[in-house]
Amino acid sequence: MLLAGTGGHALELIDIFLQNNPHSVLHFFNELSPQLYKDQVKSYPILRTDSEVSHLFRSTTEFCVAVGSPLLRERLYFKMKALGGKATHIIASSAQISQEIKELGEGANVMHGVFISAHCRIGVNVLFNTHSSIHHGVIVGDHCEISPGARVLGNAIIGSKVSIGSNAVILPGIELGDEAIVGAGAVVTKNVPPGKVVKGVPAV
Repeated sequence: MLLAGTGGHALELIDIFLQNNPHSVLHFFNELSPQLYKDQVKSYPILRTDSEVSHLFRSTTEFCVAVGSPLLRERLYFKMKALGGKATHIIASSAQISQEIKELGEGANVMHGVFISAHCRIGVNVLFNTHSSIHHGVIVGDHCEISPGARVLGNAIIGSKVSIGSNAVILPGIELGDEAIVGAGAVVTKNVPPGKVVKGVPAV
């Protein structure tokens, strides 16, 4: 398995992946400065070039994006796919995902204590961080980041590359446009246009 990213979120994914796959080998990808990765990742192989990744994908094609930023998640997802990788879920054993979910796109990060309810449709490469909850009938687009403790209530529609901050609440039926950003602790009571940043209670 290759984790694309070596920051704080990657460190959290290590624990979940190894709990589920104790005998598997992990590799990491970081094309940036070597000073930008955490000390805890240094014990694992870190790939830095496209050719190194392509070589790894000859023996194992599984990868998962291990960063939070939606725009960076999207870029790394398509980069790994272009190099021959296949996006794979990492799902914590403590997560609760309804058997009646309609769709869970490839490459999801589902962290500890996450709840995803019935009849939801989830796009590709979405990060559901610790103790976030997604309620019935919600649609979540591709490459989104749902931060710790965030709540997306029934039948809300979340566009692609949306970032929802920690402990934010999206009320039932609300629509968030592509690349919208919701601040931590916000309560969203009205639809949010694409690309808009909202914060506060109620969010504006």
